[in-house]
Amino acid sequence: MKKILAFIASFLLIFGTFLPMIDVSDKSYTFFEDMPPPPNVDISPDAMHYAGAAIILVALLSGVLAFFDKTRFLWISGLLTFMVLAGVYFGFNATLAQVENQAINFLKDLVHQFIESVKLNFTGWAVIGTGGILYFFAAFLRKK
Repeated sequence: MKKILAFIASFLLIFGTFLPMIDVSDKSYTFFEDMPPPPNVDISPDAMHYAGAAIILVALLSGVLAFFDKTRFLWISGLLTFMVLAGVYFGFNATLAQVENQAINFLKDLVHQFIESVKLNFTGWAVIGTGGILYFFAAFLRKK
């Protein structure tokens, strides 16, 4: 049962990285789609790509651990998953705040309207979060 949970969690993590994470106006972006870079913000344009790659790496390594029946260590995978999601969430909000603070006074209303149109799409977040939770269940579930 623990192996099955771990394999399902790994599948959810990999699948979730290809689901929408951020909505900008009428377009949704996954971890691996190029988003338009915000102006004058010191952030790597590949930051989301790195986060998606990190989640896939965690999923693959966790699948290998489950295959070799080392499921007691999967809580680390769950923790790493939530750390990456937290980094993306706080980095996303910090970037939006930085863009809004750098706006020139007469453009503040326009920039504020744009920032209001940028939202987190919780489809990918929910799938990846569910996978992270399943890692905890796989790690702490007792064998019969």
